[in-house]
Amino acid sequence: APGGCRELAAEARQAGFRHFISVGGDGTANEVVNGIFSVNSQDGPALLGVVPWGTGNDWATYYGLPSQVDEFINLLRSGNRVQQDIGRVRFGGPRAEREHYFLNCTGTGFDSYLLARMGSGRGSRWRYLRYVLRSLVSYHASRLTLELPQQQITTSALMLEVCLGRYIGAGMHLAPQADAGDGAFEVVLIEELSRWQLLASLPYLYNGRINEHPRVRHLRCDHLEITSAEDQHFQCDGELIGQLPIKLDILQNALRVAARNTGPG
Repeated sequence: APGGCRELAAEARQAGFRHFISVGGDGTANEVVNGIFSVNSQDGPALLGVVPWGTGNDWATYYGLPSQVDEFINLLRSGNRVQQDIGRVRFGGPRAEREHYFLNCTGTGFDSYLLARMGSGRGSRWRYLRYVLRSLVSYHASRLTLELPQQQITTSALMLEVCLGRYIGAGMHLAPQADAGDGAFEVVLIEELSRWQLLASLPYLYNGRINEHPRVRHLRCDHLEITSAEDQHFQCDGELIGQLPIKLDILQNALRVAARNTGPG
């Protein structure tokens, strides 16, 4: 059931377990991570292995994780491990502040609108693309304000993604320079585009050349705040979590990962 993996992981972490295997997609891994970090443990970083049996598997793509069981067992036996940062989101206001963690990305704007329209069963690249095309007619860019360590940005944004990994949306190569272990977010701001401009720009979402697009800004920081005068939802690892405003920071080297690659896939 929704939230079940988080409860199981929290119970196991409380009982002293340090090694976890998530079988599923990005949402399942996100639940496990939130269960792990909901417990204040002094045992050192937990180890996470992921068998990518979900539909999007963007975090697994970043690390080149195998979906075949025999290959995954060999990966565990190999002892290949990397340290990864974890993103933390605070939301809900000062009187009812909550925390949520993510291991791949968080974002707001068109992606959150899209997730709300897709509902359950979302995942494959072609399903995402179909809903992107359907949603262009009804979506309008949001006015967002970003508070970064050295600057403030207010703009009409199609989409804003704060990334540790490089892929979102079942294979969109949105943050080609992101490194989940370097202590910094890759912030990808896609400014307002007309529907025709967006249609013409869709290949940039997949070809790894999004940095070359004139309406895309890439920023790097280890903490920021995002606000909006409008009612805007945000997502973490492809799951809708809550509404803006949010504050984000990084827990450096907070998780050990069983990975085929020692760097981005």
